[in-house]
Amino acid sequence: SGNKQTGIQQFLRRVDTSGFVIDWPDEVVDLNCGSSPDPNITGRPQVSADCTPFDIQYQDNQSILCGNPELFSIERQWFVRNLCNQNLFTFNQVINITDLDPPVFTYPSTTTVNYEIPDFDCGMQITLTAEAEDECSDFITYSNSVSGSGNMFTGYFDRGEHPVTFYATDLCGNIDSLEVIVLITENKNPFVSCKQGQDFFLNEIEFVDIYPEDVLDTAFDLCTVDDSL
Repeated sequence: SGNKQTGIQQFLRRVDTSGFVIDWPDEVVDLNCGSSPDPNITGRPQVSADCTPFDIQYQDNQSILCGNPELFSIERQWFVRNLCNQNLFTFNQVINITDLDPPVFTYPSTTTVNYEIPDFDCGMQITLTAEAEDECSDFITYSNSVSGSGNMFTGYFDRGEHPVTFYATDLCGNIDSLEVIVLITENKNPFVSCKQGQDFFLNEIEFVDIYPEDVLDTAFDLCTVDDSL
Protein backbone atom coordinates (compact mmCIF):
# COMPACT_ATOMS: atom_id res chain seq x y z
CA SER A 1 0.00 0.00 0.00
CA GLY A 2 0.99 3.64 -0.18
CA ASN A 3 1.92 3.73 3.54
CA LYS A 4 4.29 0.79 3.38
CA GLN A 5 7.92 1.66 4.39
CA THR A 6 10.79 -0.31 2.98
CA GLY A 7 14.55 -0.07 3.24
CA ILE A 8 16.49 1.94 5.84
CA GLN A 9 15.20 4.94 7.83
CA GLN A 10 17.92 6.97 9.54
CA PHE A 11 18.43 10.10 11.76
CA LEU A 12 14.75 10.44 12.75
CA ARG A 13 14.00 10.83 16.47
CA ARG A 14 10.62 9.20 15.89
CA VAL A 15 9.43 6.76 13.28
CA ASP A 16 5.67 6.32 13.01
CA THR A 17 4.46 4.16 10.18
CA SER A 18 1.61 1.69 9.82
CA GLY A 19 1.17 1.14 13.55
CA PHE A 20 4.91 0.74 14.15
CA VAL A 21 6.31 3.61 16.30
CA ILE A 22 9.96 4.04 17.33
CA ASP A 23 11.17 6.73 19.76
CA TRP A 24 14.93 6.90 19.46
CA PRO A 25 17.24 7.83 22.40
CA ASP A 26 19.15 11.13 22.56
CA GLU A 27 21.44 11.53 19.59
CA VAL A 28 24.39 12.76 21.71
CA VAL A 29 25.00 11.72 25.32
CA ASP A 30 27.87 13.22 27.38
CA LEU A 31 28.81 11.43 30.59
CA ASN A 32 31.66 12.00 33.01
CA CYS A 33 34.57 9.60 33.32
CA GLY A 34 33.80 6.32 35.05
CA SER A 35 30.23 6.25 33.74
CA SER A 36 28.84 3.22 31.99
CA PRO A 37 27.74 3.38 28.34
CA ASP A 38 25.12 0.75 29.04
CA PRO A 39 21.89 1.40 27.07
CA ASN A 40 19.98 1.39 30.35
CA ILE A 41 21.86 4.61 31.13
CA THR A 42 22.40 6.14 27.69
CA GLY A 43 18.98 5.20 26.34
CA ARG A 44 17.57 2.65 23.95
CA PRO A 45 14.85 2.72 21.27
CA GLN A 46 11.31 2.50 22.58
CA VAL A 47 9.02 0.56 20.23
CA SER A 48 5.24 0.49 20.14
CA ALA A 49 3.81 -1.80 17.48
CA ASP A 50 0.50 -3.30 16.47
CA CYS A 51 2.52 -6.18 15.10
CA THR A 52 4.47 -7.18 18.21
CA PRO A 53 7.40 -9.18 16.81
CA PHE A 54 10.37 -6.84 16.44
CA ASP A 55 14.11 -7.06 16.99
CA ILE A 56 16.47 -4.41 18.51
CA GLN A 57 20.24 -4.65 18.10
CA TYR A 58 23.13 -2.19 18.21
CA GLN A 59 26.75 -2.03 17.11
CA ASP A 60 29.48 0.10 18.74
CA ASN A 61 32.58 1.71 17.28
CA GLN A 62 34.83 3.14 19.99
CA SER A 63 37.63 5.74 19.81
CA ILE A 64 39.83 7.31 22.52
CA LEU A 65 39.21 10.89 23.67
CA CYS A 66 41.76 13.45 24.90
CA GLY A 67 44.62 10.97 24.63
CA ASN A 68 43.33 9.14 27.71
CA PRO A 69 42.40 5.45 27.29
CA GLU A 70 39.83 5.81 30.08
CA LEU A 71 37.97 8.43 28.06
CA PHE A 72 36.28 7.40 24.83
CA SER A 73 33.60 8.16 22.31
CA ILE A 74 31.21 5.49 21.09
CA GLU A 75 29.44 5.70 17.78
CA ARG A 76 26.47 3.44 18.43
CA GLN A 77 24.27 2.40 15.54
CA TRP A 78 20.87 1.08 16.46
CA PHE A 79 18.97 -1.41 14.31
CA VAL A 80 15.25 -1.97 14.76
CA ARG A 81 13.59 -4.54 12.51
CA ASN A 82 9.88 -5.00 12.12
CA LEU A 83 9.67 -8.78 11.94
CA CYS A 84 6.19 -8.63 10.45
CA ASN A 85 7.36 -7.08 7.19
CA GLN A 86 11.19 -7.13 7.65
CA ASN A 87 11.46 -3.33 7.42
CA LEU A 88 14.76 -2.16 8.95
CA PHE A 89 15.22 1.17 10.73
CA THR A 90 18.57 2.52 11.94
CA PHE A 91 19.67 5.40 14.15
CA ASN A 92 23.14 6.75 14.97
CA GLN A 93 23.90 7.75 18.54
CA VAL A 94 27.14 9.27 19.93
CA ILE A 95 28.10 8.55 23.55
CA ASN A 96 31.03 10.43 25.05
CA ILE A 97 32.58 9.16 28.26
CA THR A 98 34.72 12.19 28.85
CA ASP A 99 36.10 14.68 31.37
CA LEU A 100 33.33 17.20 31.96
CA ASP A 101 34.87 19.03 34.94
CA PRO A 102 38.07 21.08 35.30
CA PRO A 103 40.80 20.25 37.81
CA VAL A 104 40.36 21.58 41.35
CA PHE A 105 43.18 23.34 43.18
CA THR A 106 43.96 21.77 46.55
CA TYR A 107 47.05 23.81 47.53
CA PRO A 108 47.55 26.43 48.73
CA SER A 109 44.43 26.07 50.83
CA THR A 110 44.22 29.80 51.49
CA THR A 111 44.05 32.62 48.97
CA THR A 112 46.53 34.77 50.91
CA VAL A 113 50.05 33.64 51.75
CA ASN A 114 52.10 35.73 54.17
CA TYR A 115 55.84 36.30 54.23
CA GLU A 116 57.81 38.52 56.60
CA ILE A 117 61.03 40.04 55.33
CA PRO A 118 63.76 38.45 57.48
CA ASP A 119 66.63 40.91 56.99
CA PHE A 120 67.22 44.60 56.37
CA ASP A 121 65.57 44.65 53.00
CA CYS A 122 62.34 45.90 51.46
CA GLY A 123 61.51 42.68 49.65
CA MET A 124 62.36 39.03 49.53
CA GLN A 125 62.65 36.09 47.21
CA ILE A 126 60.00 33.45 47.62
CA THR A 127 59.08 30.13 46.05
CA LEU A 128 55.39 29.35 45.71
CA THR A 129 53.83 26.07 44.58
CA ALA A 130 50.26 25.18 43.67
CA GLU A 131 48.72 21.73 43.28
CA ALA A 132 45.46 20.55 41.72
CA GLU A 133 43.59 17.27 41.32
CA ASP A 134 41.48 16.04 38.42
CA GLU A 135 38.81 13.38 38.74
CA CYS A 136 39.59 11.77 35.40
CA SER A 137 43.36 11.99 34.99
CA ASP A 138 46.60 12.50 36.89
CA PHE A 139 48.04 14.50 34.00
CA ILE A 140 47.60 18.23 34.55
CA THR A 141 49.35 21.08 32.76
CA TYR A 142 50.13 24.12 34.90
CA SER A 143 50.92 27.74 34.15
CA ASN A 144 51.16 30.89 36.23
CA SER A 145 51.15 34.65 35.80
CA VAL A 146 54.71 35.13 37.09
CA SER A 147 57.02 32.73 35.27
CA GLY A 148 54.61 31.53 32.60
CA SER A 149 54.75 27.75 32.82
CA GLY A 150 54.66 25.30 35.69
CA ASN A 151 52.97 25.09 39.06
CA MET A 152 55.99 26.55 40.87
CA PHE A 153 57.90 29.78 40.55
CA THR A 154 60.65 31.64 42.39
CA GLY A 155 60.65 35.42 42.31
CA TYR A 156 61.57 38.57 44.20
CA PHE A 157 58.68 40.60 45.61
CA ASP A 158 58.75 44.04 47.18
CA ARG A 159 56.85 44.77 50.35
CA GLY A 160 53.09 44.85 49.73
CA GLU A 161 50.36 42.75 48.14
CA HIS A 162 51.01 40.91 44.89
CA PRO A 163 48.28 38.93 43.08
CA VAL A 164 49.47 35.72 41.43
CA THR A 165 47.25 33.47 39.30
CA PHE A 166 47.81 29.75 38.73
CA TYR A 167 46.09 27.79 35.94
CA ALA A 168 45.49 24.03 35.75
CA THR A 169 44.41 22.37 32.48
CA ASP A 170 43.39 18.73 32.09
CA LEU A 171 43.78 16.54 29.01
CA CYS A 172 40.39 17.58 27.67
CA GLY A 173 41.16 21.29 27.90
CA ASN A 174 39.10 22.07 31.00
CA ILE A 175 40.75 24.92 32.93
CA ASP A 176 40.61 26.03 36.55
CA SER A 177 42.32 29.10 37.97
CA LEU A 178 43.39 30.16 41.45
CA GLU A 179 44.39 33.67 42.44
CA VAL A 180 46.72 33.90 45.41
CA ILE A 181 47.66 37.14 47.15
CA VAL A 182 51.33 37.14 48.13
CA LEU A 183 51.58 39.47 51.12
CA ILE A 184 55.11 40.66 51.90
CA THR A 185 55.41 42.48 55.25
CA GLU A 186 58.29 44.34 56.89
CA ASN A 187 57.82 44.76 60.63
CA LYS A 188 61.04 46.47 61.67
CA ASN A 189 60.75 49.78 63.53
CA PRO A 190 62.10 52.99 62.03
CA PHE A 191 65.44 54.28 63.34
CA VAL A 192 65.17 57.46 65.42
CA SER A 193 67.87 59.50 67.20
CA CYS A 194 67.35 62.67 69.20
CA LYS A 195 69.39 65.80 69.64
CA GLN A 196 71.48 65.95 72.77
CA GLY A 197 71.84 68.86 75.23
CA GLN A 198 68.72 70.75 74.23
CA ASP A 199 67.51 73.50 76.60
CA PHE A 200 63.83 74.36 76.87
CA PHE A 201 62.39 77.17 78.99
CA LEU A 202 59.03 77.47 80.61
CA ASN A 203 56.79 80.31 79.51
CA GLU A 204 54.95 82.72 81.82
CA ILE A 205 52.33 80.08 82.66
CA GLU A 206 55.04 77.50 83.28
CA PHE A 207 54.42 75.46 80.14
CA VAL A 208 56.72 74.68 77.28
CA ASP A 209 55.83 73.67 73.72
CA ILE A 210 58.13 71.00 72.30
CA TYR A 211 57.72 69.82 68.71
CA PRO A 212 59.24 66.70 67.12
CA GLU A 213 61.58 68.73 64.95
CA ASP A 214 62.91 70.41 68.12
CA VAL A 215 64.34 67.15 69.42
CA LEU A 216 64.60 64.93 66.33
CA ASP A 217 68.08 64.49 65.05
CA THR A 218 67.66 61.60 62.60
CA ALA A 219 64.71 59.43 61.53
CA PHE A 220 64.61 56.99 58.69
CA ASP A 221 63.04 53.72 57.65
CA LEU A 222 64.59 51.42 55.12
CA CYS A 223 61.31 50.91 53.27
CA THR A 224 59.52 54.22 53.80
CA VAL A 225 60.29 57.58 52.22
CA ASP A 226 61.13 60.31 54.71
CA ASP A 227 58.02 62.36 53.95
CA SER A 228 55.83 59.46 55.04
CA LEU A 229 57.47 58.94 58.42
